[in-house]
Amino acid sequence: MKKNYIFLSFRYLLLLLISCIFSLSSYAQTTVSADPALGSFDITDLANVSVNANTLMLNGLYNIKLDMFNLNLSNPIPPNTIYIEIGLGTKFILDPAITDITAYFSTAPLSTYFTFTYITTGSQPVIRCTLTTQLPSDFIDQFVFRLKAITQGTSTVSSNISVANNNPSFVLSDDNPNNNSALLEYTITNVLPVSITDFRAYNNDCRIDVNWSVGQETNVSKYDIELSKDGTNFAKIASLKAENKYKYDTSIAIIDQIKSPTLFVRLKSIDNDGIYKYSPIVLFDGTCGSKQDQNVYCYPNPLTKEKNITIASKGVLFKGDYLVSLLDVNGKFYLQKKITLDSVYSFKLPLNNELSAGNYFIIMQKEDKSMNALLRFIKE
Repeated sequence: MKKNYIFLSFRYLLLLLISCIFSLSSYAQTTVSADPALGSFDITDLANVSVNANTLMLNGLYNIKLDMFNLNLSNPIPPNTIYIEIGLGTKFILDPAITDITAYFSTAPLSTYFTFTYITTGSQPVIRCTLTTQLPSDFIDQFVFRLKAITQGTSTVSSNISVANNNPSFVLSDDNPNNNSALLEYTITNVLPVSITDFRAYNNDCRIDVNWSVGQETNVSKYDIELSKDGTNFAKIASLKAENKYKYDTSIAIIDQIKSPTLFVRLKSIDNDGIYKYSPIVLFDGTCGSKQDQNVYCYPNPLTKEKNITIASKGVLFKGDYLVSLLDVNGKFYLQKKITLDSVYSFKLPLNNELSAGNYFIIMQKEDKSMNALLRFIKE
């Protein structure tokens, strides 16, 4: 009788243990590898035109934009595994004209995937973005929020992704934790910088002729002319002192060190207090007499609702490796990719971004430098 009791007790404990194991296994979390990432901040006016972050006007209203990605090409990011905090710095607040913040957040970009809360952390307001719906693989989009500049001075908008892992079914493994933050310094001022109009730059017999017109010069110190071969890294090549004129012009020799199939030129106006403003960027051929390949063109032009633009040749086959870039007249890149073409006269370039109306450039460069084309099209 005692042996049977011991046997039954042991059997009961064994069944209980097996039951617990199965019970725990039913709550086991699956590990998912994905790559939440942040791009860069951009500040625009309410018409979505990019503005210089160093010359924001006191009491002005602006959109702050932040690129958001899932760089993993296969795995989505499960809900409730990450949150993002966007710190507005000490000079910005969410537009106080937004009386119903809940309603505003419910229609904000990316509200399909995130819920937003407006809190204060330390001395700055913060927008917390919590992922509540699965974020697809290979995802790219932007957060956009409307802010008001309330205090003069310099501060920084910042953002950081945190892995929360509050999902009972999934645990996120971040492929690359080094792309989880973004920063942008900005300055609020009550001094309106000089307005630059009719800025022109072109190749004139192996010299860069530059001229521009300005509005009323108040508190302006000088103008710097900056040059770039890639549209990103600019260097000063000339400087003119402000002389209270309405028109300026200068000419700079295209020496061997700056020769390039494509040159980017912009003007930087600098006030006496160090605040500066950039002109639009001008592109031109910088090879001293060699003309860009006129046999390459793009269509449709103007572009309306099409999602692709075709790049074609009038007689020369595209064959080999090419770098294709898409940018606007201000030098902002929307696309930059390497493609390999195998003896074709044309190919379609997908336009993944929703382009606003305006003028755009396509730069097509062959890897061996044997071909360079600068194409312009209009988006209506």
